[in-house]
Amino acid sequence: MKLLTQSPAFKFQIIKIVTGQLILLAVIGGLIVSTGLSLIFVPSFYVVMDDVARLFRWVFARFIGKRDEPKVVDPDVAAVDARVDELEEQLARLTTKPTAKLSQFKSAAE
Repeated sequence: MKLLTQSPAFKFQIIKIVTGQLILLAVIGGLIVSTGLSLIFVPSFYVVMDDVARLFRWVFARFIGKRDEPKVVDPDVAAVDARVDELEEQLARLTTKPTAKLSQFKSAAE
């Protein structure tokens, strides 16, 4: 008489359960590893590489010199800069007028 554990159907069910558990373990392990890589390893690696780049830039700066980067002019920034220049000129005119009048009064009083 065969035991229940020796039947092919029982063996198939056991293999199915073990395989399902292994797949579940692989999926959960993959999620944990990918989360750890994306939230911990990648940002820390970026910080370390940024520090290394700054170190190399500091060490080799005298040999390389300054970077020649083209100045990118944004139309909005240019308009704001022009308006700031106009306002600074107006402010300069407003602050110089009272001193000019004051000097006229001083010369008139003497």
